[in-house]
Amino acid sequence: MATRVDVVIPCYNEVTVLEQSVLTTLALFEQNTQYDWRLVIADNGSNDGTSELARDLDARFERVKALVLTVKGRGLALREAWLTSDADIVSYMDVDLSTDINHLPELVTMVAERGCDVAIGSRLAKGPEDRPAAQERSGPADMWRSSG
Repeated sequence: MATRVDVVIPCYNEVTVLEQSVLTTLALFEQNTQYDWRLVIADNGSNDGTSELARDLDARFERVKALVLTVKGRGLALREAWLTSDADIVSYMDVDLSTDINHLPELVTMVAERGCDVAIGSRLAKGPEDRPAAQERSGPADMWRSSG
């Protein structure tokens, strides 16, 4: 059975960009079938129609789950999504896909297959010279191995 991966997109009043971001992410999932991907839209108190769109996307796509919260807060949305997840690996990304999501499978592989506890991708990352020696570097994705 494939490793289940939840990718959480926390949203607050993002009705104008949500659907395109979901479609782009689902296309990435279709190209990377080594994992059992699920996209969790964690709406946190939107009042612009985001929650309704999230529910519609949930109904339209098997790999999409809408988590609609009435309280505003990215941290709360992530906490709720991750604590209620049954996935083997949990992750998150911004709804505007400001970090190149084509590297997401690489990050997941670091955790699923290479023994890393945490993998972080950043649009702000420069080069390997900016990384502490304890880190390993692989493209725009950083990873840390547990010492215990």
